[in-house]
Amino acid sequence: MNSSESILRELDIKEVERLLALGKARGLKSAKPDDARISSVSRDQPMVLSFAQQRLWFLSQLEGDSATYHIAMALRLLGKLDLVAWRRALDRVWSRHEALRSHFVNHEGEAQLALLPVEAGMPWQEEELPDGAEPVSYVRQRASEEIHRAFDLEQGPLIRTRL
Repeated sequence: MNSSESILRELDIKEVERLLALGKARGLKSAKPDDARISSVSRDQPMVLSFAQQRLWFLSQLEGDSATYHIAMALRLLGKLDLVAWRRALDRVWSRHEALRSHFVNHEGEAQLALLPVEAGMPWQEEELPDGAEPVSYVRQRASEEIHRAFDLEQGPLIRTRL
């Protein structure tokens, strides 16, 4: 182990010790390995938010709609697109990833996580290039609009697709 790895390891240990002391001061007990089992949670009722989700919910309540945490991606597809296969692929991704189907519900003043049904399929919009529009410029403008449009955390979904 070189000296920088040693320093980083020492910093990590100090940070863990600090967090444990903070938790103890707040009355939290540290988990024993036997207590750290992963258990299944019913998807039929709202679920507890992760710390990152709690932070996102808090900031949205504090600041209002924002696109700060968006992760945008644009793809340029060349050739003929099989729309049925494209839709089927999107729906498959939707069915396998609960995070995409998540939305927040306010239950007695506390935010919880709920899931949209798999059967709804991934939401997407298809639009035609307007007559006379310059393709690259038009697509850039539409992409910019999408990037800056906030998601409704309470209604969901937390993903949008446009073709």
